[in-house]
Amino acid sequence: MHVAVVFHLLPPAPRATVRTRALGAHGGEINSRCLAALMGSLQQAFASGTLSVASLTVVMGQGASVMPVLAGGFDEEFNAVRRLLSRATYPTRLVPTMVAELEGGTCGIARGQQADLLYMVESSTLHGPDSVTALVAAYQRWSSRVAGDLILTPLAAREGDGGGELSADDGAGLQWRTLQRSSRTLMLTPAVLERFWEVFDFDSRRSRAGRQAVGNDLEAMHRLIPCLAPTPALALALYGDEPVPTDIPAAAWWQLSQEAPQEAPRRVGGTVQREAASSL
Repeated sequence: MHVAVVFHLLPPAPRATVRTRALGAHGGEINSRCLAALMGSLQQAFASGTLSVASLTVVMGQGASVMPVLAGGFDEEFNAVRRLLSRATYPTRLVPTMVAELEGGTCGIARGQQADLLYMVESSTLHGPDSVTALVAAYQRWSSRVAGDLILTPLAAREGDGGGELSADDGAGLQWRTLQRSSRTLMLTPAVLERFWEVFDFDSRRSRAGRQAVGNDLEAMHRLIPCLAPTPALALALYGDEPVPTDIPAAAWWQLSQEAPQEAPRRVGGTVQREAASSL
């Protein structure tokens, strides 16, 4: 299974949220910790055999304008993200937002990936070590049961998302419900992105311009393709002002985002080997 991940890192919210206060998360560390957690989850998916190939593209907005990149002057956070990505055992790419605009934004970058599944992740989304493994495995299970296309989100249904009834346990300790509305953190096939490209492109362009509306334009897609959300959740949106769900170990996920090792390259005898390194 080949999964292409596109993670959009935006500047942290100017104020603390209920969730960031509960986890003791602060400002600039949120982006690097969420990225470290996602990379740790990808590494675990490789170790479990769930993934055979993966790639990770990070679109980064804070301090990442075209001129500093061309001049070789990256700010501290940009460099921290670069150091994290250098430790990956799979292809990675760091794209400043202004450069990403030339490729159609986050959705345009995802559209250009060659993979079995696309996983588009919004900023400030915290994953657990088994999140990617569970999400990919769930997609494989559900795709064998659902006739036609399918979309999964790792986030729990929010109030107002129009969630349907919970399914029975799927055999992996998860229950799922269909959504009428969702965040933009989604797992889907390239065919779905292509089929609904105008919806994704319009939503992306409106979001980049700072224009908001009730719900989002992805609702049109969800009326035609089931979008399923798990209980308990497989990831946590830190920007939410709702309490941290009690059925996920969010505090442990946050702690692991600092402690979980990543793979770092080490050159021995003219060849590159891999060794564990701190995620931050």
